[in-house]
Amino acid sequence: MPRVGANAPTCDLNSGTVHLHYFMGSRHWYVLARDASHAQERAYGVCRWGSEEPEAAGYFPLNVLLSAGAELDMYFEPTPLAELKRAWARE
Repeated sequence: MPRVGANAPTCDLNSGTVHLHYFMGSRHWYVLARDASHAQERAYGVCRWGSEEPEAAGYFPLNVLLSAGAELDMYFEPTPLAELKRAWARE
């Protein structure tokens, strides 16, 4: 997985690969790159707040997400972001 600072924020949001998916209710965070430190506190990716809202790209704190109750999707497999965007467009 790319490290924050190595490829972000230049990760191509059209051809990048999402490696991790966190969720909490209708909120979703898709990780394209994460912090290389042992704590892995920061990630870069796409956030979705529901099917009615457009996605937003940027940095988000993994430790805050987890402490707020977000869960790691253990069944998510790395997926091209473009493929996810096509699926979202069909919702």
